[in-house]
Parts: sequence; C-alpha cells; structure tokens
Amino acid sequence: MRTYVLLEQTAVGATVSRRQAGGPWIAFAMTEGTIDLPGPNVAVPLADLYRGLTFPTR
Repeated sequence: MRTYVLLEQTAVGATVSRRQAGGPWIAFAMTEGTIDLPGPNVAVPLADLYRGLTFPTR
C-alpha cells in the first residue's frame, strides 16, 4: 500500500497519506480538488464523494 485516504464525517474533507519511495509517509489535508490515486490510476473529485450529503451547520 502506498496511498490511503481518510474521509471526514462531519464536513467535506479528506486526509491523503502517501508513502514516499523507500521513505516516510507524507499526509496532507484537503477540502476541495481531486484525489489522485496513482496505484490504480484513479482520480476522484472530492466533491463527488460527498454528492447528495448534507451536514448540520455549526
């Protein structure tokens, strides 16, 4: 495994973790844009993962 994604449950957002070749894991947070998964060669717009969902306002 070289990449994994954790999706937020209460708002649109994701933490993407990628393992560098022979090195450490690098994690970054995102609230918009496209999640690129190089292993299976897939790119998914973050908004598409949350389409149709609503979140309570704070």
